[in-house]
Amino acid sequence: MSKFTVEFKETILTKLLDGDYTSITALAQHYNISTSTLYKWQAEIKSGSNDNIIKNKKIHKNTSNKN
Repeated sequence: MSKFTVEFKETILTKLLDGDYTSITALAQHYNISTSTLYKWQAEIKSGSNDNIIKNKKIHKNTSNKN
């Protein structure tokens, strides 16, 4: 069971994909999340395993532009 709600994860993924933060480290520090968790979520986005979370935001198209 994840300690993060789907809504929270959706918020973080949106911020990650929209480039609201200059780095994953800055985003992790702001939300008190480990950088390894954010890198894992980023990898999941690229592999498509978080499509169910991000498809409603219609931000999946932005994943190819993010590193």
